[in-house]
Amino acid sequence: MNQSVQKKTLRSLAIFFLTTAMALGSTCSARGDEKIRSVDLHIEYELANNMAKSDVEADSGSDGVDSVVVSSIKNVEYGQRPRVVVKVRADRDYTFRGLSNRDITLSGDKASVAKVSVSGRTLTVSISLPKIGTTEDTALEVGDVYWGDDDDGSVGWDQADDANRYEVKLMRGSSTRETIQTSGTRYNFRNAIRGGGRGTYSVKVRAIAGSYKGKWVESDDWEIDEDTLKDLGGKIAGSSSESRTSGGPGNGSYSATQGAWMKDGNGWWYSNADRSYTVNNWQKINNNWYYFNKDGYMVTGWLQSPFSKKWYYLDPSSGRMMTSQWVDNGKYYVDANGIWISDSSSGSGGSGSGKQNGSEQGAWLKDKSGWWYCNADRSYTKNNWQKIEGAWYFFDRYGYRKTGWLQSPFSKKWYYLDPSSGRMLTSRWVDNGRYYVDADGVWKP
Repeated sequence: MNQSVQKKTLRSLAIFFLTTAMALGSTCSARGDEKIRSVDLHIEYELANNMAKSDVEADSGSDGVDSVVVSSIKNVEYGQRPRVVVKVRADRDYTFRGLSNRDITLSGDKASVAKVSVSGRTLTVSISLPKIGTTEDTALEVGDVYWGDDDDGSVGWDQADDANRYEVKLMRGSSTRETIQTSGTRYNFRNAIRGGGRGTYSVKVRAIAGSYKGKWVESDDWEIDEDTLKDLGGKIAGSSSESRTSGGPGNGSYSATQGAWMKDGNGWWYSNADRSYTVNNWQKINNNWYYFNKDGYMVTGWLQSPFSKKWYYLDPSSGRMMTSQWVDNGKYYVDANGIWISDSSSGSGGSGSGKQNGSEQGAWLKDKSGWWYCNADRSYTKNNWQKIEGAWYFFDRYGYRKTGWLQSPFSKKWYYLDPSSGRMLTSRWVDNGRYYVDADGVWKP
């Protein structure tokens, strides 16, 4: 064989081996890109209010699938349709490229594919579950409502599976006496029954989850007679003074001539001679005025009358309305009618042209807006100066003491009022030593 033939033979062999190697390489590469044509996902879950992703299980037996993980869940309140995100990971030699919603098959509990996306070897499937509560008719059902064994006004009820609170109504016959909402499964209507007096009572309860409400479930009737009512606190409710009047001290409120003070675990109340008691109103007892709340108990401390809207002070110990004296540790003054004078006093000054001497008797008072000075005649200064215990003060148009720099509306001169006390400063450097005021308190530039 000559040299030329040998070269041709070697060239042919080289081409053959190169082609074979390329073919093999191409086969290996194609195997790494093998497509998964479809995926079967098996879904199981516990549908419940505020469910978590741990309540959902997902798996797959499809070829090429390496792992399945429940990634997240949202929309989990009652009445919502939960959305579950499942991450499916492909084996090393497979890809999900080109898969769409129709290539995903779900089995197990009821669910539907909402969205599919592919990134590398990861398939993300968004799955929609049924509305929470729709697969279980009793999810907001209260099984039973019952009165407590102690006949103390307490009521209980069975817990509903998906409820986050309950609406509870106390009924007296066909009328609603009181309505409350609670997250618990017990409530005591003792005070409301005492306020309602004798009659036939029952309780209605329904479960609530979000904006969804279950059906009402009602207890047995409980007949409240005088003996039972007495056991609940001693009040025998014939009629209350609320039905006789709706006034306050001095305007015709009910005045009992005989009766007795009673006390229980909730406070003091007054049993009238006819065994009625006052609710939501004033009552004059032994020439003193008292106020009783919606449950008939005596009120103490500050009270804003629901009728006149004026403020009164009721002795913290006895409940008696205080009159013509300083009250609340000497901070406020109430007049002969028991009214806090801030509601009825008229300011002095305000239209004057300079400083005026105020009474040397009076008291400094403070409320949420600031300090003001109550004179002995129950007036107070507005828009003017006033001399109090040898020092000058300025009060604004509402009667509150000013502090800091002030340009007098009368002389147009500048004065400096102590930031703590409001007292006009004189003959000194003020405002951190930057300015000087003379003996009249006037700033000297």
